[in-house]
Amino acid sequence: MDTVKITANPFDPNRVITWSWEPTNVILGDPTSSEVTAVLDSTTTFTVTATTPEGCEEVKTITITVEMLDPSVVATADPPSIMYGDKTQLDVEGGDPNWMYTWSPGESLDDSTLINPMAMPRDTTKFVVIIKTDNGCEFMRMVTVNVEQPPCRPPYVFLPNAFSPNGDGVNDVLALRGDFIESMELIIYDRWGQKVFETTDPTAAWDGLTRGTENQPGAYGYILRVVCEGGGMHQEQGSITLMR
Repeated sequence: MDTVKITANPFDPNRVITWSWEPTNVILGDPTSSEVTAVLDSTTTFTVTATTPEGCEEVKTITITVEMLDPSVVATADPPSIMYGDKTQLDVEGGDPNWMYTWSPGESLDDSTLINPMAMPRDTTKFVVIIKTDNGCEFMRMVTVNVEQPPCRPPYVFLPNAFSPNGDGVNDVLALRGDFIESMELIIYDRWGQKVFETTDPTAAWDGLTRGTENQPGAYGYILRVVCEGGGMHQEQGSITLMR
């Protein structure tokens, strides 16, 4: 359904003319104006009758063609549901490659003007595509991509409970592991409650040293706070065993 403006132009613009449009059921406003706006969902033929003060009448007709987009033309996503960080292929099935396409929102698309852009949304998103055909008609289609947020809990967020900083190349450092960690805070303290290591860098690792001095083997307490991409949060505390 769309609107169209239709205008009747008299031969003498200075002459008083009475206008009458048919059909009136699709016309917005006054059907006796020289210019009318109609709302159409199918091809319609309009008749306008011009009447002069002397009673002379002239009848003209005009047909407005309404192009209906084939209902088989649909927007799709393959797959329609993805994990956070994955991609999905959008497409307009049944669309003509020569038509114009404008997808929105375009921030997560590789090219918002393609018939089949690649999308990597960070949240569940409704994608709308405006389709413009060869004759200039515009249509809209929509598809929703569901995004499952990354888990922000063990084992997806994992801090080992033991390490051995002895220089053998195996478990020499203690580091947080996880694919979608946005920020974190890790505090490690000894059995007397003294802080031996602290970081807010998700890529940082503890090598078993405090200000260049080796810490003794044994159990160390820790507090861990994590914020994951997508807004998930995790907090835990426990003990870590340092072995030499």
